[in-house]
Amino acid sequence: MKQYSKLFLVTFLCVSISGCARLTTQEKVSWDNAYDSSTKERFIPVELFTGLEWDGKHELILKEVSTTACASVSGRQRPCDNIYVTGPFKTAINNTSIEWAGNEVSYYRRTFSVRGGQVESFFTINNSRDGLVRIYDKRKKWGARTYNGLGSKFPLGYWKQGEVRSYASRRPTSIEIIELDGPNHCLTFRWIIGVGKGRNSDNNYTFCPDRGFTNIRHNNTVEQVGPKLPAIVGSLAHQQATVNNGIIKGNIPILDRKLGNVWTNIHQDSLKQAGIKLGDTLCVLVKEGNITKLNTKLPYLASFGKVAVGEPLVYVNSLLNVSFALNHANFSAKHHIAAGAQWSAQIEQCN
Repeated sequence: MKQYSKLFLVTFLCVSISGCARLTTQEKVSWDNAYDSSTKERFIPVELFTGLEWDGKHELILKEVSTTACASVSGRQRPCDNIYVTGPFKTAINNTSIEWAGNEVSYYRRTFSVRGGQVESFFTINNSRDGLVRIYDKRKKWGARTYNGLGSKFPLGYWKQGEVRSYASRRPTSIEIIELDGPNHCLTFRWIIGVGKGRNSDNNYTFCPDRGFTNIRHNNTVEQVGPKLPAIVGSLAHQQATVNNGIIKGNIPILDRKLGNVWTNIHQDSLKQAGIKLGDTLCVLVKEGNITKLNTKLPYLASFGKVAVGEPLVYVNSLLNVSFALNHANFSAKHHIAAGAQWSAQIEQCN
């Protein structure tokens, strides 16, 4: 009888704290070997997102899954919320910018309940193949939305401690590794939309082997954002973007201060009008008044993943305007570029 009592007690404790290891010996070896202490690099598989068992192979595959995770919210005294992941399913057509997927996109369906009703999202491997990205989201607050697949919501593949990657999606996002290989091989990373000022646009997520999503911490709350300011209407003088003989001129109205990217008011339609296409090398000229601040050549690319760390590129930001950036670095700081009516940008296709 004592043996049964002890067994019941251990089982109860494991369920109540949701933290007892359920990994098989082989799985434990797989997760142990995922981190290379000499390079401080870790391979992050899709199975860490789903909570599915992992065979240790360093490959990114959407395997069949039907799992339930229980994620808690830091700072809130309430039971964890059930998160359901099922799939993979396939879209009828590929209406995203994910080139590797072909005519159909395989995806996972994730659902959970909030006070406003059920949230349903579709996730797949992004175009740069270094993360899972949301391509569809439906909730009562704003209805159904679709996304182009160029961002990321969960890191995949090889990442290093402290690494930050930025994605030029419709709303620029970034991922920062907070704890690459924590206790029980759990992963904690920070996900930010834009400059992270909006509510629920700057979060820390934790995922653990065999459990999936376990915790979220909101870095921005209503209290942190502060009181609503009175509306102030004003105007700033600026130069409208123009296209003349393949030369595009515009100005720099704003910087992405969190990431250091330089945003112009040159719409992507101006690129088409000038005959500029992805992969082209562009001559870029930035001036403060009559003073030249930058005169260089940059590649025009779809995402940051197309260049090495520290390398520059021209991309189209979430406002569909031309922007200049460095992969994992601050472009505006490096080149001493600011924003305002006196700051102008000129681009053209280089010979």
